[in-house]
Amino acid sequence: MARCRSYENIEYKEKILDAICSNEKLVRLLTPDNINIDEDFDPTEVLPFKYLMPYDLIVGTQTEVNRYISFDVKSSRDLRNKVLKNMTITFNIICHNTLIKYNDFLAYKDRKGHYSCWWDWVICELDEMFCGERGIDLEFGIGKFEIVNNEPYFVSYAREIPFSGRTLTIVCKEFTSLDKYGK
Repeated sequence: MARCRSYENIEYKEKILDAICSNEKLVRLLTPDNINIDEDFDPTEVLPFKYLMPYDLIVGTQTEVNRYISFDVKSSRDLRNKVLKNMTITFNIICHNTLIKYNDFLAYKDRKGHYSCWWDWVICELDEMFCGERGIDLEFGIGKFEIVNNEPYFVSYAREIPFSGRTLTIVCKEFTSLDKYGK
């Protein structure tokens, strides 16, 4: 029995979760400092639905001082091909204000003593993952992605919520095949 086109969104989210959990730099950036990343560490057990959310995170509900990545997939029907292929991924890269300052000298030895915003490192890695030479393979006929914006994320409804970050929007610009679920 054939599956409906709406299954694509579930599969896209699963692929994105798996890809982020397989990316060594993103795992290190997202794993809380109090959790030891060793041989027994399994990011697929620790990160999803706690620090890596496949839905829009409402920061006002967060009580933990941590770093989070939430994302959602928006797809619309391509009327010419009758499949869900017009795809946009929106990432909210958020951290507690006390964790913004970040020095990733473990990955970049030349950066020792230099600090950046934590979310800038995450954005660089997501950019490389989706838009770089080693781009993510989501299958389903998705090809090249392009960043369309990288904007500040802020909570406009409450000043007392101590979280900040960025919103990164990536769109699919190229399709390699249009027949995952038929035409």
